[in-house]
Amino acid sequence: MKNFEVKIFSSDSPSVKWYVYVYDVDLQKIVHRTSKGINKESDLVRRMLICEGFKDSLEKEIKNGWKPIPPSAKAKPLPQPYQNNLTVNEAYEKSFSILLTKKRELKTKSDYKTHKKYFLEAVEKLEWQNNLFTDLDQFHFKLIIEKMCEIRKCDDVYFNKHLNLSKSFNTALVDAFIIKESKIKGLSEKEYYSEEKHIVTAEEQTIIIQHFSNICPQFITLLKVLYHLDLRPKEIRLLKVGMIDQSKWYFTLPETITKNDKKAYILIPDDLKIDLQKMDLSNPEDYLFGIEKYRSRDRKKIFKPSPMKISINSCNKLWKKEVKEHLNIDADMYSLKKKNNNDKLSRGWSIEEVKEANRHSTIEMTKIYATKYSEIVQEKQRGNYGTFD
Repeated sequence: MKNFEVKIFSSDSPSVKWYVYVYDVDLQKIVHRTSKGINKESDLVRRMLICEGFKDSLEKEIKNGWKPIPPSAKAKPLPQPYQNNLTVNEAYEKSFSILLTKKRELKTKSDYKTHKKYFLEAVEKLEWQNNLFTDLDQFHFKLIIEKMCEIRKCDDVYFNKHLNLSKSFNTALVDAFIIKESKIKGLSEKEYYSEEKHIVTAEEQTIIIQHFSNICPQFITLLKVLYHLDLRPKEIRLLKVGMIDQSKWYFTLPETITKNDKKAYILIPDDLKIDLQKMDLSNPEDYLFGIEKYRSRDRKKIFKPSPMKISINSCNKLWKKEVKEHLNIDADMYSLKKKNNNDKLSRGWSIEEVKEANRHSTIEMTKIYATKYSEIVQEKQRGNYGTFD
């Protein structure tokens, strides 16, 4: 270290920027200087402690062989796109505007809006609205999300939901080069226990079918699409007659309506094919499960091929009124998807085949919907456990 001296530049005035520098005795000039994080500390005693820490670290590096590069030999400074001067509120508003430009479901964008509202409200309660976003870390996000749950009077389920939405907001800023790295990355979800939702049983399914055969038989066809094909709500609502290949009996879903933005070819089983053949499939532009008259309450005019599509909540409203309230069966309509996955496995399908039929990206995702997977696999091998001789 005989050619270098590490020194601290300081001042009695808090407004003067302090820094730690390396002085080359031979060249008689400063060859390295750093002030990172030093001047954020307003207390001069603490500021000196930070500088002394940098000084000790630099002296050790030089002793171990590091040689500072003179400024004249350094490469041209690279441009820095990061906006480190944004307040918490400004950064979140900017991220929200970015997320709204993405191709997302309306429900997802609505979730973004709700999340932003309560996030900013929590920040204001904590009086952090004027703090820099880049000063936040995992601990601060944990406190913000806990404050959101306090405001909303909700449990750990919502903590995890808002945590994942916060990660999306951070990712949007990273992808747009507004911040260098996510400020929430690594923050874990909270463990919580929730009772498993009831899945329609075989007996209940029969009761439901018999009930709708009397009041709205065409709704049974829609339920068959949900049960057999595991289509998403948006896909079912936007299905058109022209998407049916009536020679091979496949649905051809364009990438504009699928969740993964990929074209999909989905086999129509005979059970569903029989129902579809009874429908008027003459106009390819008709929505398969449309409504014949706008806002009609006549059940004979809904879930039929029509130029008008049904409203987003039509299916759930009908299910709630007739199944949950009238039949007193406490199961969600989309539990039919889980029932079908379990039924497929019971009929001998492999988990890989169920995954492909459902268009899931991973088997782990399929197992979320195939709730009886472990039980079915064990039962299948009941006679193959051997004996303890």
